[in-house]
Amino acid sequence: MSRLLLTSLRGIILIGALFCLVAMGFLPLLAFAIVDGDPAFTPYLALYISAAELALVCVPVSLVSLWRLLTRVRDDRIFEPDAFRGVDVIIGAAALATALTAGVVLHSWIFHVPGHIVPTFLLILLGLAGLGFVLTMLVMRSLLLRATQLRTEMAEVI
Repeated sequence: MSRLLLTSLRGIILIGALFCLVAMGFLPLLAFAIVDGDPAFTPYLALYISAAELALVCVPVSLVSLWRLLTRVRDDRIFEPDAFRGVDVIIGAAALATALTAGVVLHSWIFHVPGHIVPTFLLILLGLAGLGFVLTMLVMRSLLLRATQLRTEMAEVI
């Protein structure tokens, strides 16, 4: 992978992490604005803010792991067994964020939380996207495992 591409990807990672941190700061302000518009939402405020903040924490965790994986690619060490730790962290963080999103959707349906259908629809889409991402990452992990095995076998033959 070229240096320019690696540097570009790292820049995108930094921008994503910065955006996530800004979103984490503005999330309580947005939640209080929602409560001002609909006071019936007040009992659920702390629960939903906590779930959203935890889901947002998963993003920088994944981005740090992705940064480490890019470093391994640069050093041509991606096909070593240690690389799986980074992939597993990304899968775990994505699964946690998806579970939190699904939990919020289920909670809002079970307890008939007041609000509009649009946020629930968007949460369902986010949950499905998260599930798709986790499944894709599991496939990519199995491909990395197979490539690592093949590289080890090739090294033994040579």
